[in-house]
Amino acid sequence: SAHAEVKNGHKQIRRRTEMLSTEKAQTIEKVQKWMKKTTKKTGEGLYTVEWKYDGISLSLVYIDGQLTEASYGKGMEGNDCLQHCLKVQSIPNTIPASGRVEVRGEMVVPFANLAKTGYKNCRSAASGIMADTASTLTDCLEFHPYWTDANIGNNCRYRVAMLAQRYGFLYDVDLSTLHQFVEQDNLTEVIEYATNRRASLPY
Repeated sequence: SAHAEVKNGHKQIRRRTEMLSTEKAQTIEKVQKWMKKTTKKTGEGLYTVEWKYDGISLSLVYIDGQLTEASYGKGMEGNDCLQHCLKVQSIPNTIPASGRVEVRGEMVVPFANLAKTGYKNCRSAASGIMADTASTLTDCLEFHPYWTDANIGNNCRYRVAMLAQRYGFLYDVDLSTLHQFVEQDNLTEVIEYATNRRASLPY
């Protein structure tokens, strides 16, 4: 990665791969429409269902175990936020790894911390704190990893769980609510189960 120009007070970090956004489908009907389109292109297959945190996407890069780069925002370039990330308790500044390791995840503000931030909702709180280079509210933030290129196992979700255990990241999601390899016929049932659990989550 390399630093580029400064935009809105942030140095721009050039990424190796693009940070993408998740498309929204907020009804079962929209999910089924997406499934039909996907099946037409790829054939029958298995699906995974997991929680999507309502925060901002973040990329962390470790070189020989040291956190050297952090950026948020979608696309091939992200806003530099290393100084904030070095202060977030759930982001280890060092990990026991050699070479280059990238970890991507979601920076969130738990409901319990929202009042302290002065923002109206958790999404705007996470975004606002990260955008303000002078913010002192980094103790309200939590980082939850969802992807890594670290060479730990084959399945990405299990790699992230192992990464959390080995490197000290948060991974407090109840794994029983993460449904992997769901057949198409069971997907609606699984989504309804997850929807019913949603109100009890701290994010």
